[in-house]
Amino acid sequence: MASVSAAVAYEVRYRASGTTDAWSDMQRFDVGTKIVLQGLDRSRSYDVQARAVSKCGAKSAWGMQTVTVVDANQRVGQGNIDLLTTGGQRSAWVGLAVSYSATPTSATINYTAGTLRDGANNPTYAASSVTVSGTAGSKVTYWLYYDDPRGLGGNFPLGATSVYEDLIATGRAWVGNVTVTFPASGTGSGGGGTGGGGIGCPDENALVLVLDPTGDIVARRAGDIVPGDSLWGADEETLEPRVFAVSHSDRKLQPGVQVDTQSGGRIRCSTSAPLPTPDGLRTAPLVAGKSIGFRAAIAGDASWDTVGTIRTLGEIWVQHITADNGCFWVSCDDGTTWILHHNLKQVEP
Repeated sequence: MASVSAAVAYEVRYRASGTTDAWSDMQRFDVGTKIVLQGLDRSRSYDVQARAVSKCGAKSAWGMQTVTVVDANQRVGQGNIDLLTTGGQRSAWVGLAVSYSATPTSATINYTAGTLRDGANNPTYAASSVTVSGTAGSKVTYWLYYDDPRGLGGNFPLGATSVYEDLIATGRAWVGNVTVTFPASGTGSGGGGTGGGGIGCPDENALVLVLDPTGDIVARRAGDIVPGDSLWGADEETLEPRVFAVSHSDRKLQPGVQVDTQSGGRIRCSTSAPLPTPDGLRTAPLVAGKSIGFRAAIAGDASWDTVGTIRTLGEIWVQHITADNGCFWVSCDDGTTWILHHNLKQVEP
């Protein structure tokens, strides 16, 4: 029986989805390089076919997937990528706080300034408020949002609706929710929660670095971390050493990816896991070609290392660890290389 050598390249072609148009000219990409198709029109869907080519010239059957190019004015971020939307794990707010003051017939809802860590632009929004009407003695939950289709942040009117489904409007960013109690008389006040919900997690079998009671730094399985442990990590901007206290740790089933760096670093984590880059936090599927925090050994110096490849894994068991909203070191092999991983604090409902 003749043997077939491993794939060394991929051939890719495309045409407008749902048509019988001629396929585009074939484009060839070496294995391990990024596949980038140029000249596609925004807001259109395309049928894209690809096949593997081996060193001996053998070719696989065509595989096909339909993709849609986002509109020029559409928010570019996790919300446009199917891989990242499982379970609504898309983003989380930092620095945002909500409060309200009410009379028997009206309430003013206020939000402080805050940043939406969406894995792409990480836009910052100015403080805002909205006034709603009510009935004395009633209690109403309002879902709050900004209409910002480009996802750039800035000054936007705060929107409020008592209908949850209104949040799905195109270009709408969910800010949070608040339950307003309209007093029977006099005035009242209260607070609410923020939107988003990104919970980034490393593979449960990954190693993390723990500062033990004797002051030694030891590697421990992520799935064995418990509240009260101290994780050894680093500042997300300077990579200077830091220690973070664990306040939350639990096992979850999440869509996962594997990220490999050019110097041999590797991490397996949820698609919602934010990884520090020199340009700010980016979720794991969005760090291709960017630099992420890396160290070649526990005692080695921290540096930035360029991401080489990202591979989808399907659903994996991960460990959601909250450690002072900080970044800690994770290794998904034998502990010879380490990647800096960030966990956003769990968003309260």
